[in-house]
Amino acid sequence: MGEFIIRSCVILFLAGFLGLILFGLMNRVVRAVMVRELRNSFDSPIAYVFIILFLLATGVMYAWVVKGGMFSKALGVAQVDTFFQWMPLYLCLVAPAVTMRVWAEEKRTGTYEVLLTLPVRDTEVVLGKYLAAAALVTLAILLTLSTPLIVDSLADSAGLDWAEVTGYYAGSVLVGLMYVAVGAFVSSITRDQIIAFLVSLVLLAALWALGLPDLLNEWPRLSEFFRAISPGARFENVAQGVLDSRDMLYFFSATALGLVLNLFTVSARKWRI
Repeated sequence: MGEFIIRSCVILFLAGFLGLILFGLMNRVVRAVMVRELRNSFDSPIAYVFIILFLLATGVMYAWVVKGGMFSKALGVAQVDTFFQWMPLYLCLVAPAVTMRVWAEEKRTGTYEVLLTLPVRDTEVVLGKYLAAAALVTLAILLTLSTPLIVDSLADSAGLDWAEVTGYYAGSVLVGLMYVAVGAFVSSITRDQIIAFLVSLVLLAALWALGLPDLLNEWPRLSEFFRAISPGARFENVAQGVLDSRDMLYFFSATALGLVLNLFTVSARKWRI
């Protein structure tokens, strides 16, 4: 009965979340905000620099960590487990880098107050900015597809299990969407981009570290609780192809919480104005 209730809640929540995104893409104001944010990101070198650094970091670190290169030359078997194992940690750097300017830049340049006085709903502005940042992070994740393709082509016999690779990418995107929501909220409570980046980085890295298996072994119940609230531990389940409704509920709830908190801070500032 409990599992049925959880699954029902996940279905309803997922439908509502996807409906919100669909509403955003169909809404003229949300699309305009999203396009504006994407244009601003690609007009400056920031987006290019961080995406390139992300791709270099993931590829170089993977080749360095795995003995014998990107695949077992002795067995000729392609493996990308290590590559995706650290993906939630890599995203702890990418998401804050993308979201640090979402609201902080508006405050620094003085356009924040102007934006809030326009005849648009706060929800539309928050959603438009979130979708733009989420699109950039998702693009960065998908661009890493070159690594599995190279590994698969270099394998002598058994290639990659692409069903498994799909699971890894699904988990990575879920983690990325959650991180963006958290980063956007942090950016909304400060006017300094560096502070927004550092606070988001520390917060997300701490959440990831809570899922480490060797953390607090002396207190198994506390360790189990920490793993339950860690995106890293939830990512492992999704990446293994285990679509547990509780994991889905966790990611969508955390993403929604970040968006709600973001909306709250923007609305509170608007009333003060």
